[in-house]
Amino acid sequence: MNKTTFKYALFLVAICAIAGLLLALVNKVTAPVIEESRQKELREALREKLEEYYPYEYYLQGDDGSNDVAENAVQAFYYAFNENKELEAVIFQTSFYGYKSQIISLISIKIDGTIEGARMIAGNDTYDLSDFDFEVDEETVDDYEYTIKAGMTKTSEGVVNGIDAAVSYFKSIKDDLGGVSYE
Repeated sequence: MNKTTFKYALFLVAICAIAGLLLALVNKVTAPVIEESRQKELREALREKLEEYYPYEYYLQGDDGSNDVAENAVQAFYYAFNENKELEAVIFQTSFYGYKSQIISLISIKIDGTIEGARMIAGNDTYDLSDFDFEVDEETVDDYEYTIKAGMTKTSEGVVNGIDAAVSYFKSIKDDLGGVSYE
């Protein structure tokens, strides 16, 4: 290899290294901004779904949102209050992998331990289960069974795993619910 070819090869290696470093820097700067924007859109959509499926007067996020990551089981939970600002239910936002995507669900559990409902609110799976109730409405957290919609087992499992996670989380916080207020 002559000196000219070696110089050009070294020059190309240097350009590739600089381009790679710049790309990594741009990704490091933009990735959090893109993720925050995605999370903001999800929270806005979630607020609409809360009001659509579980129409309470007031809502209060029950945690600091630090577990708002797609891989988590319970991403967040919300306290739901009636018009007198009395706690009525805890609504859990869960996320489990379905057939092709993360299945985001809302599971509402009344403070007496009765499951109010479970709804799929987001996911890019082939199937939409937003209107399927899994037959858990009015079941208690101590004795419930769900129905997986036939033909949609993987997508349904994303929701039923969310139901199980929400029930488990509810049981861990139910003794502290008496101290929750809207003020």
